[in-house]
Amino acid sequence: MGELHEAGCKGISDDGKPVMRAAVMRRAMEYSTIFDIAVISHCETQARAQGVMNEGFVSRARPPGIERGRDVMTARDMSLPN
Repeated sequence: MGELHEAGCKGISDDGKPVMRAAVMRRAMEYSTIFDIAVISHCETQARAQGVMNEGFVSRARPPGIERGRDVMTARDMSLPN
């Protein structure tokens, strides 16, 4: 992160591959404060790949919608101590 900061980076993201371990995300958030770099979480779980459609009124029966993983990861990241 230090080198990214020196190069002008303002934020980092886990886009494309979610950080599944809360401890790893928490450390990234803590470390990013040293360099004033934003951590942008893509907020999805690996289980998202199993979803076949956006969650909504019609899709609630089965199979699972892909939105649930986003809610879970958003809640997790927001609950991490800063």
